[in-house]
Amino acid sequence: MVKINTDTTAQAQAVKNEFNTTLDKDDFLKILVAQLKHQDPLAPQDDNEFINQMTQFSSLEQVMNIGGKMEKMLEMATQSSGLSGTNAFALVGKNVEVETQDGKEVGIVDRVIKNGNDFQVEVNGNKHKAENIVAVLNAVEGESNA
Repeated sequence: MVKINTDTTAQAQAVKNEFNTTLDKDDFLKILVAQLKHQDPLAPQDDNEFINQMTQFSSLEQVMNIGGKMEKMLEMATQSSGLSGTNAFALVGKNVEVETQDGKEVGIVDRVIKNGNDFQVEVNGNKHKAENIVAVLNAVEGESNA
């Protein structure tokens, strides 16, 4: 029977995982700190070089933050079909014209309901799919048609 040393296997997996990852901002900072710790005291690092590295670190962090925000925006945009959540919730209190089976209904959006990835609006006590909104009216138009 072959006996496997689990400690060695775990260490091998950790090494494998370490080599499969890319450098991130934490790694960059660790390298910078290591450079400072191990610099030659008789020939310290040039101030300009240090400032350049700090600028690169700051730029890296900002780019990573922007990338994360862009991913979130893309995710939000692709989650809902048609009207996005932000746009749907902005309709509360607005006069809208909704296409119904019986024609059209005009009224103020009392509330917005999220059902999975779809949104419904409640107008005059009736629930409608947000995608059935054909117009958003100003107060004067809504009052004259109501």
